[in-house]
Amino acid sequence: NHHIAPVMIEETRTPDGWEEWIYYNTIKFSGKRLTLKPGKKMVCRENGVFNIFVWRGSAKVDGHDVTAGELGLDYCRDELLVTHEKAVRGFTIENTGSEDLTLFKFFGPDINPDVPMLPKYGS
Repeated sequence: NHHIAPVMIEETRTPDGWEEWIYYNTIKFSGKRLTLKPGKKMVCRENGVFNIFVWRGSAKVDGHDVTAGELGLDYCRDELLVTHEKAVRGFTIENTGSEDLTLFKFFGPDINPDVPMLPKYGS
């Protein structure tokens, strides 16, 4: 009764990529997983500020290079903070690698009031 399976966000589903809710059932925090095929682009718009963590692959996020798992550098290129203004205006993510890009979007309180909700356990 504590497992929540990913929920496809149908309006984002294309042959090139898609998003799924992975943290939901509360407006205190939420999260999405984005998958994008090699060489493809996706325009993203969100309700407010959020963090991106690149799990697998490499990409350009609004022109900024990001790559998963680069350890040992003085800086990391696997995380970004997307400001409120940029999130609501929209930006492009382009998979620049040769494998599927997987990244996670993490949102704070009240950013996604329309997040999926599960029925109460036992009801």
